Amino acid sequence: MKRLSLLAVPSLAAVLLVGGSFAPNLQAQSELAITVTVRNAFTAGTETFAPGTYRFSQAFDPMVLSVVNVKTGGERLFSVFPARQAATEEQGYVVFRKSGEGSVLDQVHFPGTDTFSEFVHKPGQERIVANKSSAQKTVSIAQR
Repeated sequence: MKRLSLLAVPSLAAVLLVGGSFAPNLQAQSELAITVTVRNAFTAGTETFAPGTYRFSQAFDPMVLSVVNVKTGGERLFSVFPARQAATEEQGYVVFRKSGEGSVLDQVHFPGTDTFSEFVHKPGQERIVANKSSAQKTVSIAQR
């Protein structure tokens, strides 16, 4: 009986080590992300971004939004509020707010989910929805 328990302990430890090595792969598969081409300069938080292609994602924390410039690889992280909506978005989209002469990133809606990230802004800024048809001002964004 002692011999059996002596063999079981190392076997259990091996199973836990091997099982733990698969955990990062499972997390990477559940990453929420969308890549869009933004034709106008915009701000997010206190950062200003030039027109270009950006990848928005919640890779490791729903309260942190990663913004990566696809061309340069430069990454910025922002604190956001995770939120849910009634319907699942098939393609996903981003929403900007008009502020003075520029656009401010307001929301990032992820494709294939009902989850989105939202920035906190001052009241009185006009919201612009990208990739949605509207009679108001619209910013064109192409999705990859």
